[in-house]
Formats: sequence, C-alpha cells, structure tokens
Amino acid sequence: IHLEQIGSSMHEALHRILALPCGECGKDEWSNQITEAWAWLWKLMRYGLASRIESAEKEHPQLAADCWAYIQKKHTQVEIGDILFAELTREAPMVLHLFKRPRKLQSFMFTQAVEGIVNFASSPGEFFDSLRQFTIRHIKYGVKSDYVKPFGVALLQGLEELAGDHWSPEIKSAWETVWLCLSSCVARSLNTGTNLITVS
Repeated sequence: IHLEQIGSSMHEALHRILALPCGECGKDEWSNQITEAWAWLWKLMRYGLASRIESAEKEHPQLAADCWAYIQKKHTQVEIGDILFAELTREAPMVLHLFKRPRKLQSFMFTQAVEGIVNFASSPGEFFDSLRQFTIRHIKYGVKSDYVKPFGVALLQGLEELAGDHWSPEIKSAWETVWLCLSSCVARSLNTGTNLITVS
C-alpha cells in the first residue's frame, strides 16, 4: 500500500473542496496553515497505519497468539502468575501496591491481562469500544500512565521466561509491536482521564 500517494491524493481532494470560492463572499477557506496542519496530521496517521500494516504482514498478532497458547499449555495459571509477579517485583516495584489479591486470583488476573493483549492484536476495534470504561476502572485502581512502560518491560521479560526455547527474535518483535500499540493508547487515555477537568 502506497501511503505517500494516498496522503497526496487526500490532500489534493481536500484542497479542491476548500479552495472553491464561497458563493456569498467569493473567498475560499484554504491557506498555508491548513496545508501545514494537514501535513502534520497525515504524518501521524501514516506512522500508525504503516506500523499496523507492517505488523500484519509479519503476522505479529498470530505469532503472539501462538506463543501465548504454547505458554498456557506448558504452565499452570499459578505458575504464569508467579513468574509475571516476580518480574514486576524486579522491574516495576512501584506498581506492586496494585497487586495485593490472593495468589490464585492474582494469577487469574495476570492471564486475563495477557489474553486482553492477544485479543487486542487480532481485534483492536473491540478494545477501543471498551477503552473508556477500561480507563475509568484503572484510574480508580490508582494506575498512572508512568506505570505503563515498566509494566511492559516486566511483562515481556516474564513472557520470554515462560516461553523458554520457544522464544525467538520474531516472537519478541511481535510482542513488542503489539504492546507498543496497546500501551500507547492506554497511556494517552490515562493521561487524559486523570486530568481533573476531564474526570469531573
């Protein structure tokens, strides 16, 4: 897919529409500022689209899903929870106060979190439909956007340990790409949601 050409075509179409003279005053609504604004917006959109397309071409969603299925066959839910919690203790001690539930319940919640990441990779639309409630719920838990990055480091290291010999550079890249896409959305939502004006 040629995103550069798509962007140019959309820009030209927008220019033709907004550059038409007004029937009443004879002026048009096109300006250099609009050109610059469109270039900025398309740059952001193109980056996101390119990342998603590349991820799909490299089958990242399927690689992550297959890896997770392998981990679930190899380990019990409690084993998965214990390893992920150990990595959190090492890499993200600032979030440990959020994980004080009984061991089995905590393990269940860890596996549900990874399931959510895998599902996001294959069906992002479903996640975005529930993003508002997801954000509100995690703000109430006390989750901050600053927690997202260290949590991701701990999560990926835990998955690597759980996967063992099944882990590979391709699988690592798949998890990193999926997590980057998901975590950037979550972090932005938490930043917006914790603004007192927004919350009120």
